[in-house]
Amino acid sequence: LTVASLLNTGTGAMTLNGVLTSLGAVQNQAGGTIALDADLNAAGQTVTQDGQLTVTGQRTLTLGQFTGGGGVTLTEGGRLTIAQSGNSTFAGVMQGPGDFTRAGAGTLTLTAAQGFTGLATVQPGATLALAGSGAIATASGLALGGIFDISATSGGASLRALTGAGQVVLGNDAGTPRSLRLTAAEGSFGGQITGAGGLFVDGGAAVFTGASTYAGPTTIATGASLALGGMGGIAGSSQVLVDGLFAVQGSSPGVNLQALSVRSGGVAQAGAPVQVTGTLLVSAGTLNGPATFTAPRYELTNARDGAVTVDLM
Repeated sequence: LTVASLLNTGTGAMTLNGVLTSLGAVQNQAGGTIALDADLNAAGQTVTQDGQLTVTGQRTLTLGQFTGGGGVTLTEGGRLTIAQSGNSTFAGVMQGPGDFTRAGAGTLTLTAAQGFTGLATVQPGATLALAGSGAIATASGLALGGIFDISATSGGASLRALTGAGQVVLGNDAGTPRSLRLTAAEGSFGGQITGAGGLFVDGGAAVFTGASTYAGPTTIATGASLALGGMGGIAGSSQVLVDGLFAVQGSSPGVNLQALSVRSGGVAQAGAPVQVTGTLLVSAGTLNGPATFTAPRYELTNARDGAVTVDLM
């Protein structure tokens, strides 16, 4: 079915159970409800979602811009793919156990904390941005093939897990650096993290196989781990703070770090050479081989004997 445009008023209830093509704008006004049981094709047009949209099954919205402030329910087994050609901002909230996929060109910016618990995916060529209090922290993870931009958030972003080979943009505002937190990391990330902010691995096991250039600190919490494998690197990070496990895998040719601090209970493991250009501090932590750690300055401390500093300049 092809229509000139589509308007669902504040009292309307509509179910789309066949593919619909709109040649003009699509509006779901506040108070209106649309059950999306088929794809909606509004290529190049603006879809304004101020009412309630329920997505059942694997559905695609093909459009120019996606705007509004309404609610979106992603049902069990459902997935909403927004294939957008332009740039737009959505202030509403997606809820439910389903998945969300960002496809197409342009940038879709989310300004509210989302509540869906399925997988978030950004396909190659697409950009998903967060601004203000925008968040996707409840998603099961982010499979990143395109760009995930958190440079306009109030204070960074949290993800449960990060996989794929895309780019995370922290932004270059050194006065208010935006950092990325991984709260239940799993799987491998072969892309890069860029910008002035840092990385916190708060839980789970993260594996990086791509070279990141972010400038802020890298912090690995107790019980969490970060491993660098293949060409994985964090050479731009101002320091690596280890309370959990930091590992350089044997598949790596070796890594460079600006500074490394292995704190009480922390473990740093070198399966390939680790070159520290600044200070290597071990504070009641552990360094393990089989490869070597090299630094111009070592500081070794423990709770009983205090600090020992060795300068090899």
